[in-house]
Amino acid sequence: VIASGSKSFKTWLTIYMALAIAHGARFWKRDTTKTRVLYVNLELKGSTFERRVKLLADAMGIKVDHGWFLHLPLRGKIAGLTIDVLMDRIIKLAMAKQCRVVVLDPVYK
Repeated sequence: VIASGSKSFKTWLTIYMALAIAHGARFWKRDTTKTRVLYVNLELKGSTFERRVKLLADAMGIKVDHGWFLHLPLRGKIAGLTIDVLMDRIIKLAMAKQCRVVVLDPVYK
C-alpha cells in the first residue's frame, strides 16, 4: 500500500514501481525480477496515464513493453458494479494474462 496526502505523487511512484517490475529494472536501488504487471487505473484519464508512463519510461531509459506492462483503464467504467464482480473480472484478466503483480490505483475507488 502506498498511502499519503492528495497530490503527493503516489501515482507517479506507483507507475515507476510497476514499470521497473515489468521490465526487470532497478527500483529504489534494488533489483527486481521481470514480472508481468496489470495496472488497474481507476482514476486518471487514459491519455493522462499513458503520458505519465511515457515520461517515466523515458526517464528510466526503457521502452514500454506492453506485453509485460498491461494497462486496464477503468475510470468511469465501474458504476453499478459490486466489488465482488469488479474483483472477479480483474482477477480473471490477471490470470489469463499471467500477471503476477496487480496494481489498483487508487484502492479507495
